[in-house]
Amino acid sequence: PYFVSSLASTLEMDMAYIALVSPDVADEYVTGAFWADGELRKNFHYKRRGTPCETVVGLVARVYPEAVRGRFPGNPLVQGQEIEAYVGVPLFSSSGRPLGLVAVMRRTGIEEPDTILSVMRNFADRAAAEIERAEVLGKLMDNERHFRNLMDQAADGIVVAQPDGQLSYVN
Repeated sequence: PYFVSSLASTLEMDMAYIALVSPDVADEYVTGAFWADGELRKNFHYKRRGTPCETVVGLVARVYPEAVRGRFPGNPLVQGQEIEAYVGVPLFSSSGRPLGLVAVMRRTGIEEPDTILSVMRNFADRAAAEIERAEVLGKLMDNERHFRNLMDQAADGIVVAQPDGQLSYVN
């Protein structure tokens, strides 16, 4: 939440969000954090097709300094919030896998898109590293849970001791 609120505040934007590629549904994104009009909002899923995000994820950064509603007439968020400007930067893992994007939107045009894009790229690098760290941590926690389940169900007694003799695990 702090990330998107800080981004919106720093760049004087009406909205900022991180959207991740959905692990379950092809052609869908899920917001990881969505900040709008000075407050954190509920996360949501949305289809990629017909959104400014479609031109960003897995590709390159995009700046639409004005007239976003005219370019994406079928997008409910852009239309409903009367968005005029959009800047999106793709997020990639350290191996180059597309993770999603970080984006900001404003109801008025953008006069200094290069400055905004520069700041966005720095934020995107931080966000991608944090997302990747969270993924690794989640996998480690899953592996630990699996290990503990196996150990707890073992037919034989298992004791793990540290070199100083202190017990660190007993099933």
